Amino acid sequence: MDDTSVTKKLLHLPITVSNSDGVRQILDFAELQKVIQSNKLSWIDIADVEDGEMTAVLTALGTDTTDSSWIQHFGQPGRMSVGREKIRAVTWIADRHAQAFGPLIELHFLASKNLIITAWKGDRSCLSEIRHLYFERSEVLEKNAHHAASVVLQLLFSTLDIAMAELDRRIQTLQYQVNHEAASLDLALITLRMQTIQSVWSDIDRYSSSVRGAIVGIEALPNMLDVAAEEMNNYATQVEDIEHRLQDRSRWLSSIMQDYGTSLVAKQGEQINRLTIVSTIFLPLTWLTGFFGMNFDWLDQHLAALRPSLF
Repeated sequence: MDDTSVTKKLLHLPITVSNSDGVRQILDFAELQKVIQSNKLSWIDIADVEDGEMTAVLTALGTDTTDSSWIQHFGQPGRMSVGREKIRAVTWIADRHAQAFGPLIELHFLASKNLIITAWKGDRSCLSEIRHLYFERSEVLEKNAHHAASVVLQLLFSTLDIAMAELDRRIQTLQYQVNHEAASLDLALITLRMQTIQSVWSDIDRYSSSVRGAIVGIEALPNMLDVAAEEMNNYATQVEDIEHRLQDRSRWLSSIMQDYGTSLVAKQGEQINRLTIVSTIFLPLTWLTGFFGMNFDWLDQHLAALRPSLF
């Protein structure tokens, strides 16, 4: 693919560059080349790009075939690896515009000497605030690639805090409904939410183990500054914290489900008691009404035939 065709494809691509020069959207191939040639540590964020366009962009960024293939393959489990020359991670971000806690957005992270590349599928405005937070720290971070990568990873994962806050709000609402409006609850919807939380919790739990394993002994890596190693450990702690919080929310929701089941049993018991009382009162009356409503003509005729002998 020549430069002209790549230029045309880049004109409308959602690619954003963040570095010490600022945060800006890339409009053409020539501008992307300038970023690369500047040798300034830059974060290249690529959102919702088609496969063919993604390949062209990654080739322009100098990504090798293996990394290019990996970064475009979505549907991978969360994992992380830290080496002397690059950091790779399959992680997640949360859509701050989402109206409910749902499946997280898979994000592929690749960091090398001068570039941090993130690729994901979604609305690029989700990371607007995160990109500017990185820009405010970029003058210090661009001095060491590992340090910059660890901070970007933390900023990305912090989007899950927003999702957790929304999740807490919805669980609190659900708790209130169970206590006061149980009859209006949709059991199928509650079950679906619980399954979603448990699925995300399981993914984050495995990812947390991968992150912890990836940072073992990173202090021994060449050019690994103490501050970078510390930030990597902070990232691992951040992931563990989200994992523990999801575990707590899963238990909380399970408790609500138990309360809901107990509430239903109690209401059914009350209905059975009412039915028993009603039956106790009206069943004898119903029997008497039924009995005396029977046809007794045969009895009258029999009594009439017996009257002469009786008198």
